[in-house]
Amino acid sequence: KIDQNIPRNSTTERYRTNLNKINRFLLKHCVALDLDDKALQIIKKKKLKELKDKHKEEEFKYSLNYSKVYLSRIFSRNSLELGGRFYRGWWQSLPKKFRPHITIDGKKTSEVDFSTMSLRILYAKESITIEDSIDLYDIGLCGSKTYLAASRELIKIYINAILNDDTGNYRLNNKQLTTLKLTHNQLKDRVYKFHKPITYRAKTNCINCRRV
Repeated sequence: KIDQNIPRNSTTERYRTNLNKINRFLLKHCVALDLDDKALQIIKKKKLKELKDKHKEEEFKYSLNYSKVYLSRIFSRNSLELGGRFYRGWWQSLPKKFRPHITIDGKKTSEVDFSTMSLRILYAKESITIEDSIDLYDIGLCGSKTYLAASRELIKIYINAILNDDTGNYRLNNKQLTTLKLTHNQLKDRVYKFHKPITYRAKTNCINCRRV
């Protein structure tokens, strides 16, 4: 990851102007956590473990810095057509179980989660209606509740990764495939079979490229 010079044109100026508006708005409000010191220490230990597991040979320190409310837009591979998501707000790295305790100006918040949203967008592009009760990460695997729960998380990772991978090279690691009890090709074939109506679009559209 390296920083690149930002081109000066009408598009980047519009992006910059809108980002500044958002950040000025955020500065007018207090985004905090309604948790005691004991819970904050639990968060710290959990985040340190995540960082150490990911970067085993490096030393890390972690703290919740409430001053980090300015957002940045980060693009990929030196292209304004790839990525562009908003990052660096302190709340974005917060473990999921603690998010219900986020407050804004002292008021409680609620997180809205749209299940299997990326796949539903692709089905909608084909004018296909999917019932809310249908789990689009269910590709017909059978087994114990423990196995199915673990498999769903891996299938979710795989599907969302291939939707954002315009190279077509993404694959789960061997440990993950062992947990699934599938080879890479078996997983790929099952996913494309269960989502045959959108297979072509899934292969040719990249969510991050904004072509969906």
